[in-house]
Amino acid sequence: MMWMYNIPLVLLGIFVVGYTMALSMGGYVLLHRVFPAKRSDETKNLAISFIGIVCAFHSLLLAFSSVLVWRDFQSSAQAVSKETNSVEDVYRDLLRYDGPQARAAATTLVTSVRVVVTEEWARMAHGKESDKARALAAQIFQEAGSLDPKAPREQVIFAEIFRHLNEFMDNRHERLHDAQSAMPAMF
Repeated sequence: MMWMYNIPLVLLGIFVVGYTMALSMGGYVLLHRVFPAKRSDETKNLAISFIGIVCAFHSLLLAFSSVLVWRDFQSSAQAVSKETNSVEDVYRDLLRYDGPQARAAATTLVTSVRVVVTEEWARMAHGKESDKARALAAQIFQEAGSLDPKAPREQVIFAEIFRHLNEFMDNRHERLHDAQSAMPAMF
């Protein structure tokens, strides 16, 4: 079902409307050839009323589904923004901690962000994540965990690094989860 997201919206709209019209008109012609009948004004008015009710119901379903998808889209944007902020916080804390291990973790963090932007975003369009990005996130935790805070200043910064790393992972999971939302199949 994810292949529909690769079709330009204009072409998808033309296809859906054209398919619906062709199916409706074909069904109308076929039904009236098989079952010819005389139609009175009363029958026509009843049919028009029924079609109006069906169209209104379908429009409401489509509107509610669109609102839900829009809400998911906004939630995804917030998750990405929070993830970006937590990455910035981790990077800043690692640079403040200083030392070769902290710089290595900061370098891995930058590499992770590049992999997310260049590789994982494309995979998210298909509801998948990047194995490389996941491995780099785990490596950041490992490198940050290998820091050995001795001074009180380092201990405070170390605690902040892990607080922000946990926020980063929570926001990453939320972003990946939101990437799997889609319009209901009936539409």
